[in-house]
Amino acid sequence: MRKKFLPVSDHDFEQPSRSELKRQSAARQRLGEELTRLSPSLWQNFSISPQLMEALEDYEHIKGFEGKRRQLQFIGRLMRDEDCAQIALELEQLRAGRDVHTAAFHELERVREQILQNNPDIWQELEQKLSDIYPELGEAERENLLIPVRRLAEAAARRQDKASSRALFRVLRSLLKIDSADSE
Repeated sequence: MRKKFLPVSDHDFEQPSRSELKRQSAARQRLGEELTRLSPSLWQNFSISPQLMEALEDYEHIKGFEGKRRQLQFIGRLMRDEDCAQIALELEQLRAGRDVHTAAFHELERVREQILQNNPDIWQELEQKLSDIYPELGEAERENLLIPVRRLAEAAARRQDKASSRALFRVLRSLLKIDSADSE
């Protein structure tokens, strides 16, 4: 005797499957794990509950692998009550800000290397950047801003040491108004 299968409609599957619940739980735990990788000072910028904040602080103090694993599971459980979409958005904004900052520092390093290699085109590029940053200054004033850069470049070329290169980097960073939140 053959069994007849009843047609299945969409309203029969209103609740998520067990697999979907497990995926959601793993995603919440990964989000919590990402929060643990941030410095504690950044947690204040996130919209998280005091309980989750305390659990993250506890995670920082745990030394053992198993203890960290269990605390991470607890953080994942606390994430059920959090607005995970908002936290994920805030994490993405933080990453985007860091990417822009990192790109600016890479550009600054490129300029420094071009100066140290005596590339003549870099001075025109620097003058153009200065005119973009300081449109109110005249050409002579912008040229005066480049005097310390030229001196440091000459000193770095003569000595070929890291200290001169770092000093050149610091002067360029302040001249081009790049935030110095990250280290060199």
